[in-house]
Amino acid sequence: MKINNWLEKVKSAGLKVGILPENLLIKYKRDYSRQLKDAGSLLVFLQPYPELMPPIFGELGYKIKLSKYARGEDYHNILKKKIKTLANVFTTNSDTELLWIGVDSHDLPEKKLAYEAGLGEIGYNTLLINSEIGSYSYIGLMAINSKVKADKIKYENIIDCESCQLCQKHCPGNALYLIDRVPQLNKDNCISYLTQKKGILGSWQDKLIKNNFWGCDICQQVCPYNNTKSAKNIRNKAAKGWPGLKEIDPEKIINSFINKKNLYNEFAFSWRGNRILVRNLLINMSNMKYKQYYKNIQKLKVSNSPIIEHYLSIYNKT
Repeated sequence: MKINNWLEKVKSAGLKVGILPENLLIKYKRDYSRQLKDAGSLLVFLQPYPELMPPIFGELGYKIKLSKYARGEDYHNILKKKIKTLANVFTTNSDTELLWIGVDSHDLPEKKLAYEAGLGEIGYNTLLINSEIGSYSYIGLMAINSKVKADKIKYENIIDCESCQLCQKHCPGNALYLIDRVPQLNKDNCISYLTQKKGILGSWQDKLIKNNFWGCDICQQVCPYNNTKSAKNIRNKAAKGWPGLKEIDPEKIINSFINKKNLYNEFAFSWRGNRILVRNLLINMSNMKYKQYYKNIQKLKVSNSPIIEHYLSIYNKT
């Protein structure tokens, strides 16, 4: 199959694709032999976030926040399916064999690979920024046994963070900084990281989380590359046909934890399990002094989890 025809199909799928240069692939194969042992090429894909409305949190409405990337059906499944379809088109019309597909749940440094494949640069928010679509994108990988020339897939991605630095200025936890002009992230000051971290957090971290149930988009919301008309149109186009989450019911989260049942499994924010979701909900309600679900929350007294006991105690003192 002619590569240009295949690239058109990639574009029709709403993705961007780059390829890791051969000299770098050789180096990665030594460290990631399980995925890349027989790889002749490693292709890297970008899927723009779908621009979906935030869900309503029951009686609390939009007062509690869910990050953009988690509002739609789990991107792992959707992006893997897209890449698998494109792989089938590629392999059906050539001697190429698909070796491996990876979306997030693996050890390879996706962000670095996307940069090395020419799909963007690492911005001051430590995220990959593509000059056309910004930083709101998921990354997927596909290893095949045949070689694809890198010059067949090439983009110009020049970004300018130095004259902006809005992400660093607006980060609530001052988690973003530079060392020798290289972007750095202090995870313990990052709201997005803290909402996914296990266990009991520091009291100052609880306050930092404020009303963020899962994730934080501030460093991306202020980024000019995410706010161009082109980037917004691309995200709106990606949202068509992408199932979204309209409501998150706090009462259901609490009851599912008590009854030891999984909830919201089809969405990416469920991967830590219900205990962390309940913890985050208690942090949000304590910070904002919400008592709308007081009676339901008291059911958590039956829990033998030290984490839930800790945050229930804090909530009851507010």
